[in-house]
Amino acid sequence: QLQPERAAHSPLDETPAMAQAWELPKREYPASPHRCVGCPGGPVHDQELLRRQAERDPVLVCFAECLQSGPPPPPGTAPPPRPKRMTREEEWEAFKLRLQERGLVDSSDVVFLQESPLQRPETWAVRIDKPRRGRLPTPLNLTTLEIGEVDPECCLAQWNSENPERRLQQGDRIRRAGGQERPEAIAQALDGRGLIDLEVERPYLDIPGLQRWLCSKVWDRHLQRFDQEAEATLGAIRSVNITTGFKGLDNMNRQDQYTYAMLLSEYEHCLGDILKDILQQVRTAEAAAGAPWLAMK
Repeated sequence: QLQPERAAHSPLDETPAMAQAWELPKREYPASPHRCVGCPGGPVHDQELLRRQAERDPVLVCFAECLQSGPPPPPGTAPPPRPKRMTREEEWEAFKLRLQERGLVDSSDVVFLQESPLQRPETWAVRIDKPRRGRLPTPLNLTTLEIGEVDPECCLAQWNSENPERRLQQGDRIRRAGGQERPEAIAQALDGRGLIDLEVERPYLDIPGLQRWLCSKVWDRHLQRFDQEAEATLGAIRSVNITTGFKGLDNMNRQDQYTYAMLLSEYEHCLGDILKDILQQVRTAEAAAGAPWLAMK
């Protein structure tokens, strides 16, 4: 918060030593991978587009073909439905081999795909507000700590509605609850009430998860820059709001207004430049032959 004696001055009037007092508040940049409602699997992601991609995209077709459904069924019985999730390293190795056999990757891309995303599952923080003591309405395997189908009356469903880009779904696993890691301690923490902090992981890979992983591999540096600039922009807007609220619009001179207009304009250009760079690479990838996500590199 700005102190009264500093609010009477404009940043342009300060000496270099005093100008440091006008630096924007330091805010923590997002540490986790970029995830928003528009990411694959998010609420505004086109599900019909995802279905068409799964049928036409040669990379996604290979992925679906490598999902194993267990031993073959007995003679005379219908085959089980093909699974939609990858859970084993053998499936990932088969996926890489099939990409090579069909000419979708070359030797340089093998390094890109060397580490399976199953080795580092997606993890994220969840905070639930449990209204009463006792077990969650949502089924929970007390051995594997995997979540069953989320009950619509459960506090986990409330989290899903408020955080659609990081929604919990069947098969997700609770790694920590209330700072506890042992299964017995996690179960005990979940039996409590009030705010409970969870750490959840997704130990499998579906098509949206594969797309997010590829996106992070290709665009991670750009998305980190975008998240940092967006966070800095929020800090700048809050700084302007604090100053405007303290001084009042009527008491701000033209120099003050110009200073803040230039400040916000600079952040606007930073965000615009990053998006322009990303869109240009996307256009290049779309025009390239072969797997577009490899062309993005």
